[in-house]
Amino acid sequence: MNLRGLSKFLAGLKAHNRKSWFETHRAEYDALRSEFEELVQEVILRVARFEPEVADVTPRECIYRIYRDVRFAKDKSPYKTNFSAGIGPTGKKGGAESYYFHIDAAGKLLVAGGIYMPDGRQLLQIRRAIADDPRGFQAIVTSAAFRRRFGGLYDKDSLKRPPRGFDCDHPAMEWLKLKRYVAWSEKPAAAVGSGKLAAYVADECRALQPLSSWLRAALARAAAQ
Repeated sequence: MNLRGLSKFLAGLKAHNRKSWFETHRAEYDALRSEFEELVQEVILRVARFEPEVADVTPRECIYRIYRDVRFAKDKSPYKTNFSAGIGPTGKKGGAESYYFHIDAAGKLLVAGGIYMPDGRQLLQIRRAIADDPRGFQAIVTSAAFRRRFGGLYDKDSLKRPPRGFDCDHPAMEWLKLKRYVAWSEKPAAAVGSGKLAAYVADECRALQPLSSWLRAALARAAAQ
């Protein structure tokens, strides 16, 4: 992956986020997109070593479009300013089964796992599973290795009050208040190096697997009931 070329392209796109600029640089985008597909393919192969279910997905099933959905957005900029992919058994449509990574216009590499936007049904199912198994969930997200690597779960938009239907004195209340069950790490892609990107991303996904697996099992149990 030509990291310098990618950062330059994305920085230009961020500064000139309009169709005329994008079409002028279409050949550059196509070349970088092809390189990104190769990177995603290598990540898939590495993730498949500990998540065999992803072995048959293709890069095209994992890579997100560069085009933004602006139908309901105040910001009408037509293009995203990162290259991103979600890797799971159904590609980027995996929900709690997916891992996600992107490289943005500042050259920052983000790797995430968990479930970022659970719908109301999923959120209730996850909360019930945590209420039933607080120690199992807490052992994953409070482990020294997890906190050192990811800083814990995202909690910036937690509920102020206990969610309806749960005991306000429940010992896992700080987890029950969460609206998202996701964690991530960030690092300059250049610090990783082009030749080590796939290995680094897969290694971060492997560290996120306990969280993703717990969430997947919780949703599967709820679906089977």
